[in-house]
Amino acid sequence: MNVSDDSSLQKTVNKIGYITLFGIIQFLVLSITTMIVFPGWARGEDLVEGRRIDRYSFSFNKFSDLGMWNTYSGASNLASFLLFNISLVIVGLSLMPYVIFSAKYFISQELPKHWVIVGEIAGIIACLGFILIGFTPRDRQLDLHHVGEYAAFLAIFIMSLTYMLFIFKDKDYPNKYTVVYAVCVICQFLYLFVVFNVYVPSLAFDCITQKLIVYLQLVVFLIQSIGILHLDKD
Repeated sequence: MNVSDDSSLQKTVNKIGYITLFGIIQFLVLSITTMIVFPGWARGEDLVEGRRIDRYSFSFNKFSDLGMWNTYSGASNLASFLLFNISLVIVGLSLMPYVIFSAKYFISQELPKHWVIVGEIAGIIACLGFILIGFTPRDRQLDLHHVGEYAAFLAIFIMSLTYMLFIFKDKDYPNKYTVVYAVCVICQFLYLFVVFNVYVPSLAFDCITQKLIVYLQLVVFLIQSIGILHLDKD
């Protein structure tokens, strides 16, 4: 698949890159916005120096708290609920073209087709996991919400691992993107121990690392989408 020699293909690649960029940036912006408008209260450890938390706590609130219909105090969380869940659905949808295009690209480079398909399926499952989380607030559909979380974190690790290896083997794809994926894969693997309760950390550690891992994953996709836009120039 020679992007630089096909203007029609280049236009498609540009669209995919911009769609991915939009999905990631809107989630980054809206997730931070929802933290600002979140009414307050954290689960379990909702006291800081003897006072209740009257805002979103980076240390004691998880991402899922932003998407709840009500806060732990029972107060309405409508604004945060709408913004956060909509942003999750959009990011899930916007990453699918990137996943599918990348798989087609790797197959065109004569990389192992069955492993490419494994990576592609894992990527699609991860996207569907994000969408499922967005449609299942943890205070309304906890079991389905957990299914979405498990699917998203495990599948995105598998996809990242396979795509990292493909980029490393592809002579036309700059290896600087392999390094980016490698850092993300290591962090994703370690966090899976927390997701599946193999290691049970403190609430603060869990809340902080969850956000760092999610933002790291999205930054990696952001870098990769920029890489797609420059695929014919590297």
